[in-house]
Amino acid sequence: MKRIHLLLLAFCLAAACKKDDDKPAPEDKPKPGAELVKAVGEEVSAVDSLSSFAVYLGDLELSDAEAAAGVTVFAPVNSAFANASARLADPRGGQLREKLPDSSDLEDYVVKGIVGVDALTNGKKLTSLSGNTLTVTTEEGGDVRINGVLLSGKSVASGEKSVVHSLAGLLKKNPSLTVTVWDASRWTAAKPRGEVSAEATVSLYRTREDYASGKPPAYTAKTASNGEAKFKNLEAGTYYIVAQQEDKSSIFRESGLWSETPVEGVYLGYASDTLFQTQAEIDNGVYQAGAAQGNFRYLDANGDGRIDMNDFVALPYQSVVAEQGGAVSISILVGYSNNAQLGPLPDIAAAGTLLDAVYQAAAADFLTGTLLDGYLSDDAEANSGSWAAIDHFGFTPADNVFTGRWSIAYQSIMKLNRILRDVPEMAASSDKNTVIAQARALRAHIYLRLLAYFGNVPQLSGVIIPPDFSNGNSQQVYDDAIADLKAAVDVLPAKWDAQHAYKLSKGAANALLAKAYLMHKDYGNAANYARVVINSGTYQLLHDIGDVFKDNVNKEVIWDISDQAASAEFINYFARGTHCPIVRLGELYLIASESLLEKSGVSAEVVSDVTMLRIRQGMTAVSAGMTAAEIRAALREVWQKEMYREGSRFLCLQRWGIAQQVLGSKGYHTGNDLLPIPQNYMNLYPGIRQNPGY
Repeated sequence: MKRIHLLLLAFCLAAACKKDDDKPAPEDKPKPGAELVKAVGEEVSAVDSLSSFAVYLGDLELSDAEAAAGVTVFAPVNSAFANASARLADPRGGQLREKLPDSSDLEDYVVKGIVGVDALTNGKKLTSLSGNTLTVTTEEGGDVRINGVLLSGKSVASGEKSVVHSLAGLLKKNPSLTVTVWDASRWTAAKPRGEVSAEATVSLYRTREDYASGKPPAYTAKTASNGEAKFKNLEAGTYYIVAQQEDKSSIFRESGLWSETPVEGVYLGYASDTLFQTQAEIDNGVYQAGAAQGNFRYLDANGDGRIDMNDFVALPYQSVVAEQGGAVSISILVGYSNNAQLGPLPDIAAAGTLLDAVYQAAAADFLTGTLLDGYLSDDAEANSGSWAAIDHFGFTPADNVFTGRWSIAYQSIMKLNRILRDVPEMAASSDKNTVIAQARALRAHIYLRLLAYFGNVPQLSGVIIPPDFSNGNSQQVYDDAIADLKAAVDVLPAKWDAQHAYKLSKGAANALLAKAYLMHKDYGNAANYARVVINSGTYQLLHDIGDVFKDNVNKEVIWDISDQAASAEFINYFARGTHCPIVRLGELYLIASESLLEKSGVSAEVVSDVTMLRIRQGMTAVSAGMTAAEIRAALREVWQKEMYREGSRFLCLQRWGIAQQVLGSKGYHTGNDLLPIPQNYMNLYPGIRQNPGY
C-alpha cells in the first residue's frame, strides 16, 4: 500500500510541473522612459507639420528620473528638413537619426520638466538634455523665440508627462568662440605677432565692471599647444577678453600704464592689439615714448598724434560679440609693456652681460646697506647731513634710502628672473650652468638682505612687478633663498680667477648659507656651513687684519664686490681700507663660534677660535675655565672689533637682544627692530602691509 501512495505522489508532482511549463512566460514591462518616448512620438506624428521631426524621436532615450519629471519638446516644422530624403539607412531598418540635418543632437530639443508657453518668459534659461542652454526672448507683440528661433504660438500637443512646442526652424546652436593667444615678447621681423602661446589663460567677462570689481569671469579656458582656447556652448552676448600667460598679459597693469583703481566702475589704461614692425613706423607715426620694434603700439584714442594718459580707454579693451548659432575666431596679444627689454635673451653672452649688471647693482646696494647698518648701530654717528635721521631713528617710510634699496633689489631680482627664465632653454655651453647658479645665488643674497632689515618682504616670480604684489609669506621667501643657495653650491666653482673674483663661488654660497641660518638662529646649520668653508682649505686668516681690506683678492676674502661701486663717501666712512668684503673667513669663525656656543655651550673649539680672533685684534685670550656667559661677552666684544663698519653690527644687536640697551640713547625703540616698508611701494601696491610701528 505504501508503494502505491508513493507512485501516486510522484505522478501528481510531475503533472503539476508539466502544467507550469505550459504557462506562457510573463512579458517585460516597458520602462517609463520608453513609454514616454513612444507617447511623445505619437503626439508629434499626429501633427502634420511636425512629421519630419517625429522620425527622429524614435532614438530618444529617457531615464526614469527624466520620465518622472516629464519633458518639454521643441519640435521644428517640416520646412526645416529640406535634406531629410538624403539621410542614410539605419542598421535597424529605419533611418539614421542620431543627428539632425544641422548636425545638432536630438537631445538639444528636449528639456527635462514640463514648461508651458506661459512659463517661457523673457531671459529664461533652459538646459536641454544635451547640456546646452536654451535662451528665451520675447518681443513686442507677444512673439517668443528660443535661441533666436520663432515659437509658433501655443503648444501643439501635450500629455500628462509632456508638452510639445512648434519651432519655425532648427534651433540655432549656442555660440562658439576660438581665441588664439600670441606671445608678443617673442616678436622678430619674421614673426610679426610673436609666437603662439601655450598654457595661457583666457578669461571672458560679461562687462568691464565685472573685471574691475574682481568678479569671476563668465568663462575661462587654457590655450593648447597651437595657442587656441576654445569656448563651446556660450550664452549669446558681448564678452570682454583678458589673456594671461605667466607674467605676460593683454592688459598693461604697471604703474603709469593704467588707472590702478577703477574710475566710475572700470579700469582705464592703454590699449593695443598691434606691434611696431619697423623703425619707419616709429619715426613717422604717432609719438610714443619707449617705442621699439616688437613693442606694443598703443591706441591714439584722442587722435592728437601723441600717446599719453589722455589716451586711456576702458579696460578690457578687446571684446567679441557671440551671436546665437555663430562661430567666432579672434586673436589677442600678450606680452610686456617693453617687449624689447623683457623678451627672451638671445644667447648666453647676453645673459652674462645682464648678470654683470646685477653684480654691479648688488655692489652699490651692499655699500649703501653697510652705511645704513653703521648709522643704525653704534658703529657710526651722524649728527648732521643725510644720515642724521637714520642715526637718531627719526626716519619715516618716505625716506629715500629705503625706496632706493628696494628699487635696486627688485630691479635686480627682475633681471635675475629673466636670466633664470631664458638660460635653461638655451643650447648647452661651458658656462650655461654656472650662469644659472650665479643667478640663483645672487637672488638669494638679495632676498636675505631684504629679509634681515625689512622682515616681511614680497617675493617676485616674474620680470615685472604685478599690481597684486604683496608681502604675505616671508618664510617662503627665506625657504626659497636657502634652496637657491643649496642648488648653486653644487655648481659654482671653488675659486674664480682674479679677473672674475667678483663672482660668487662655492665658498661664497656656503658662507651665505651660514649667515642666513645664523639670522634665523638655526645654530646647528649655521655652524655646519661655516665649518664647511673653514675646513675647505681654500681660505685662511691673514696675520694682519689691515691687509684684508687692501684689495679684493687675498686668502681671507671669500666674496668682495666693493670695487664695483666704491664711492668717496664710503671709503671715507669705512676708513679701514679701499675694499669691504661682503663675507670673509674671519666672519665665518665668528659665526661658527657663536653657533657652537649657543647650541652646545663652551667647548675647546669655541675657546680656540675666539682666542685666535681676539689675539689678532690685540685682545686677551679666553680659557676653558670661563663660563658660557663670560665666553659670550668676550665673543661679542671681538665681533664688534673684528667686523667694525662691515655692515653687520645692527643685525648682531638685534639677534643678541640688546639693541634697546645699546641704542636706546640714540632714539631706538622696540618698533625699530625692522625698518619701514618704503611708502612709495605701499602707495603703488595696496597688497603690501607696513611693518608694525610705522
